Amino acid sequence: MLLASDFQLVSDFCIAMRSQVQKSDDFTRRAFLGLSKTQDLIKSLQELENAASGDAAVRQKIASLPPEVQDVSLLDKITDKDSADRLSKTVDEACMLLADYNGRLAAELEDRKQLARMLADFIRSQNEILAEKEHKLEVRKFF
Repeated sequence: MLLASDFQLVSDFCIAMRSQVQKSDDFTRRAFLGLSKTQDLIKSLQELENAASGDAAVRQKIASLPPEVQDVSLLDKITDKDSADRLSKTVDEACMLLADYNGRLAAELEDRKQLARMLADFIRSQNEILAEKEHKLEVRKFF
């Protein structure tokens, strides 16, 4: 003999199943979007492999700039116009190198911030998917 509580249980089950069907459509849409986000995330991580902070050649060029470019007190050693012109040219080249490198570093910093947001969103979405799957597993265990 069926009790009222049994009918309520069956009713709850039917409501839960309808909800699961609707959620599965949402899940499919989210899974597709998640795949797209995952591919974007992978692409962003791969792009960081060529980031400015990893550019050893430019860092080496900066480190090998002559001391006269780095230390103003060495300007006293300049004795003629030719050496001043050479130093001026070297300083101009160093300024362009540093400006370019600093711009690349600033862009990398923004890329890393964006990547951090993407990773946080990715982790959040993975946790949501995990929670849904665990809930679905619990519902199936119950019945």
